[in-house]
Amino acid sequence: MPYAFAFIGVLFTVMGAVVQRNDRRLRNLGRPAVAVVEERVFRPGQSRPTSVILNFEMENGAAHSTSLVLTDAFRSLQVGDRLDIVYDPANVNAIRAADSVARRPTLFGDRILLVIGCAFLVAAAAAGAVWGW
Repeated sequence: MPYAFAFIGVLFTVMGAVVQRNDRRLRNLGRPAVAVVEERVFRPGQSRPTSVILNFEMENGAAHSTSLVLTDAFRSLQVGDRLDIVYDPANVNAIRAADSVARRPTLFGDRILLVIGCAFLVAAAAAGAVWGW
């Protein structure tokens, strides 16, 4: 049992660290751009779009197209709408809406994976101590 808790704890901790690293990279090195919605993407059987295809111009002048998974705040985007984004020049498919990048550090949600991972690791250590593993 403690091994399962330890595995889950390590998994969540690593995922949380990766999410934090990517967020920090976008905040520190991200480049602003204005993207245009080219297409709304729907999953079969769903009436609301799950993502959009965006086109934007990078700072070197090259055009790029990528997808953005939609949160509830952006579900109303229509084809032709403009959206301020931030993209990573080293990985131009890593994009976020500019206002979500600005808000992100203040949210608890970006640390929740780390908190869950640490909680599972503590539970694994406690269980191991109690059961002698």
